[in-house]
Amino acid sequence: LLAAALGTTFGAQAQTADRKTAIGGNVSVLQYRGELGNDWWNLGRQDLRYGVGAAITRYLSPSFDLGLMGNYQIYHFPNNSQPTAQNRGFVVKSGFVDLALKLKLNNGHILKEDAFIQPALLAGGGFYLAHSTGNNGTGAFDNGIGRPDFMGGALLRFRLSPALFLDVQSTYHYPLTERTDNIYSPTDTRYDDFLVHSVGLT
Repeated sequence: LLAAALGTTFGAQAQTADRKTAIGGNVSVLQYRGELGNDWWNLGRQDLRYGVGAAITRYLSPSFDLGLMGNYQIYHFPNNSQPTAQNRGFVVKSGFVDLALKLKLNNGHILKEDAFIQPALLAGGGFYLAHSTGNNGTGAFDNGIGRPDFMGGALLRFRLSPALFLDVQSTYHYPLTERTDNIYSPTDTRYDDFLVHSVGLT
């Protein structure tokens, strides 16, 4: 799930074998897929909004890091294919907080530890904390949400200096809830899910 993301970035202390704890920040784009529609990979849509994120990671070994990651965004999803009178859509103040294990490919076996390009894969879980308001076509709703979240993704890291890295990352999030768009169906086979694309400095 590698993707181009948008915006400017900010960062703090970078991570190496000698500096085992790293702090980073990013700007991000959240994308929704659910019963009201599919926003995935649509970076040019109307009313695109940006979020912010941060991460604290701990070096475990040349192959693995452990990270605590957070992301916050106010996200708007209008359903423009519906008549205006139905006014289907929602606004969600969305927060993801996840603990993730990172598998680094610059582990000295596949790529050098100090390689300029440092790919990695992520997997973990945490919580989806959100407040969603809108209209699902049958009526208005106002939902507070706190549910488990499962995530996975990919990171492409560029080594700018021994202490500074540029991160381009995409993660898939699967929170166990239908309360974001407030549409439930006995035939549903999955919950609403999300992509988060980000660019940041670590």
